[in-house]
Amino acid sequence: MNLSPIATATVFSCAVHIGALAVFAHTNRPPELTKEIVFSSTLQATLIQETQDAGETIEPSVAAIETVETKPMDKASKLNKHVDELITTTTQERDQLKIATKALQTSLARAARDNQSLAKSRVELRTQNRLLKQQLTQLTAINQELDQVISKQPTRTEIPRPESQTASTLPTQQASRNLLDTGNAAVDYKPRPVAGNPKPHYPLLARNQGIEGRVVVNVLISVQGTVKTIGVGQSSGSRLLDRAAVQAVKKWRFHPVLHNGKAIPSSESVPIVFKLTNS
Repeated sequence: MNLSPIATATVFSCAVHIGALAVFAHTNRPPELTKEIVFSSTLQATLIQETQDAGETIEPSVAAIETVETKPMDKASKLNKHVDELITTTTQERDQLKIATKALQTSLARAARDNQSLAKSRVELRTQNRLLKQQLTQLTAINQELDQVISKQPTRTEIPRPESQTASTLPTQQASRNLLDTGNAAVDYKPRPVAGNPKPHYPLLARNQGIEGRVVVNVLISVQGTVKTIGVGQSSGSRLLDRAAVQAVKKWRFHPVLHNGKAIPSSESVPIVFKLTNS
């Protein structure tokens, strides 16, 4: 039986497909599409060649041609689209990186300026601190010199009289008996103080500041002649002078007042005057 070339090719193609199905059923694996496509393309070329040899013409359909041509074009279009997206993303990230880099450079420049300003301020503070220390040293030396000069200068004391008596009515012998030389201050007592009582001390700070004043100290004298209680009856207006007067008088001892030959407690207001000699 003689078959035409087309029929022969058709039969051969069917036999090949049947063989492929048998292999697939035996191995449970799908046939490789790439080889099948290649084989089909080869078979198609063979069929076309045999047909042309037989004097027949077979043209592939337009749909088949468009399908074959469209698939590579779709893949290329998708690849180009993906590349464009990558380029766009990369460009955006590069722009953001430029902005961040510029902001970082601005921050670094600002920090450098701040550091320079702080360094300059530290230098100025160190210079001022050094100058202040020098001035403090000079003032300390001057203060020490003033203390030495003041300590060498004598102080003038005033002896106030009691308000109940006047100079014209006070006998000379009684005045000489009641007055006690106390150096920086003067006192007048009805109870007579014993000899050797400490003299009131003129505070150095008060002298340096030129502070003067009169302090009235109220004392209660025991029968033994010691100061039992003491307090400021009239302040001088300066705590330094008030404290100096109290500290001195509370250490004093007195000859107690006698009543019918017996010592009795007594009280007295002791005026202490602080006055500078060069005022």
